[in-house]
Amino acid sequence: MQREYALKLLKPTQVNEQTWQRFQVEARAIAKLDHPNIVKIYNMGIDHGDCPYYVMELLDGSSLNSYIGSNTLAELTTVLDIFKQLTAGFGYAHSKGIIHRDVKPANVILETDHSGSLIVKIVDFGMAKLLNRDTVMKQGLTSAGEVFGTPLYMSPEQSIGADIDERSDIYSLGCTFFKTLTGEYPFRGESSVETILLHQTQPAPALSDVSDQDFPQPIEDIVQKMLAKRPEDRYQSMKEVEFDIERFEKSQNHSQFTSSQIVTDTEETAGDAPYNLKPLLILGAVTLSILAIGIGTYLLYKNSNPSVSDTTNPADTSASVRDAQLDGSLDTVTRAKPNAYGDIVENLPISRGEQLFNQFKKRASQPAVKNGVRGLKFFFPATSVGRIQNNLGIHAEARGEVFVGETRPICLEIRESDPAVWANPNILEKIDIDNINEIRLSRNNSVEEDPREKSVLAMLKIARKAKNLIGVHFAGFNPGLAVIDYVETFPKLTRFSINNSNESAKDFAKRPFLKKLEYLEVSGMLDVDAVIAALAGSKKLQALIIDETNPSLAALASLKTFPNLVYLSYGSAVITDEQLAAISNIPSLNYFVARRSQCNIESMVKLKGFKRLTEFTIAGWSKEDVARFKKSFPQCKINVHEKSTPPLAEEDFERLSRPTDKE
Repeated sequence: MQREYALKLLKPTQVNEQTWQRFQVEARAIAKLDHPNIVKIYNMGIDHGDCPYYVMELLDGSSLNSYIGSNTLAELTTVLDIFKQLTAGFGYAHSKGIIHRDVKPANVILETDHSGSLIVKIVDFGMAKLLNRDTVMKQGLTSAGEVFGTPLYMSPEQSIGADIDERSDIYSLGCTFFKTLTGEYPFRGESSVETILLHQTQPAPALSDVSDQDFPQPIEDIVQKMLAKRPEDRYQSMKEVEFDIERFEKSQNHSQFTSSQIVTDTEETAGDAPYNLKPLLILGAVTLSILAIGIGTYLLYKNSNPSVSDTTNPADTSASVRDAQLDGSLDTVTRAKPNAYGDIVENLPISRGEQLFNQFKKRASQPAVKNGVRGLKFFFPATSVGRIQNNLGIHAEARGEVFVGETRPICLEIRESDPAVWANPNILEKIDIDNINEIRLSRNNSVEEDPREKSVLAMLKIARKAKNLIGVHFAGFNPGLAVIDYVETFPKLTRFSINNSNESAKDFAKRPFLKKLEYLEVSGMLDVDAVIAALAGSKKLQALIIDETNPSLAALASLKTFPNLVYLSYGSAVITDEQLAAISNIPSLNYFVARRSQCNIESMVKLKGFKRLTEFTIAGWSKEDVARFKKSFPQCKINVHEKSTPPLAEEDFERLSRPTDKE
């Protein structure tokens, strides 16, 4: 067609069920949109069976980030024109039931047309969420409590994983507007946690407070309204934002401008000459980008109701009065100093979650029987410490009284969405840690600005005291060398996981504790061959999970030297015939999970070694494939997963806690 297009693709090594679903959601979201201010998608597909791609409009421009502070945006009229285009583009997407969820300057591209005018293109709907909650979303693509976005631009409700709508995009666009006008962020703490807390609790500063430029009061009012803490206090649609910007442009007497929510019209006359903005001095225009932050907040957002007492002296700007003006989920007590983990700065209010931790009295778990199921009753604070689950994978929030069917090991998972625990790891001393067998620390990919090593070490030092702790697991982040050094000192450690570490396995393979493990998961780790080589011949290893990595054929072949390896989970887009043959030679293999993988049924049925299997999990097989497999391996149970299985709901916890007769 004599035209150039852009290709967006995923590397085969990066493809798993969740990333593929998100990729499809992005493509389908953009494909629904046909608007001059939104990048256009033309086609999508999968190359060679394992490389998803889509074809999109090729843009010739730079991100809004690169323009901030430049002479190009020195005129207020130019900035307002850009944001009118943005409100039009986002408003159109919202009308189609799609919200962006990661609005920031880096996702706004500015092109120049033949006349020299700037044309806005909105890009990266990779975290778009359909407002009608379609089937893909219900399959766990964005499960409850899972948070996506960039903390510097994230709305208060988005940061806790609550339901969001177009008003969340309005808040993020308000942060973008603020950054574009001043060169500064409205909220920026020392870490991502602190930044999110500031979004939750602190009123937005005035534009003039962070810049040496005086801004017209109507512009101050528009930005403040976009940055309201409660969604109901913000503009309710992008159209309202666009309307107020246009009213300001048309109004001669700008001091008479009023928000569109207060219906007091001003007389429309000839507009003034454009306002000139002085060149903005900024240290840099670098946007903190985090693909996935699974973090909550120190506040119970649903109870928030920001208000100021009528008796408060407006002239009193002390820390205690500022804290008293925060929402009702906070007391007026403040910390005298930062806590030991460096996440909280001075004079921040103590959250309700921390208060409940402080009030909680330790109680030992008690043997209990519920609906004929034997188990334990655990006692936790009234705010969640995380998630507790037994060996069947049945889980519940670790909050209040929780019955757990005693199918051990019992694991306590502390997630990114349990921020009060990260800030107060000593809460673990108040729960019955002796009846916890494993601890899992789950985070989204961390960045250098958000170190949490001290918090992790503090939790592990408490967990190490547990009499029956045998497992330590890190999910979604690299805990650091100091943490792994400390884990090596756990006396009974036999189960260990580390994934999404994105680091070389060569140093990890030198760890002596590997030889003691019965269960090991290494995912997202480079050079995994070194780990397998270090384990060669292990008589203790019973379960091995290797995912999002690429072991050599020789490494897979060496698994036959593991005499007691009964469980193997291997994630790859396609498992070759040679790899299948190597896996079939593992002498004691009973459970094989081909995670998010495709296997050749013709090759599978020819491998006699698989006659030892008692359970096999595969993705994407047809009914004919399943029937063919069952005919060759009648002794084996087969599970076929077409999509990721959503986690069990809390109400399923007790119903499924009963061990089977086989167990």
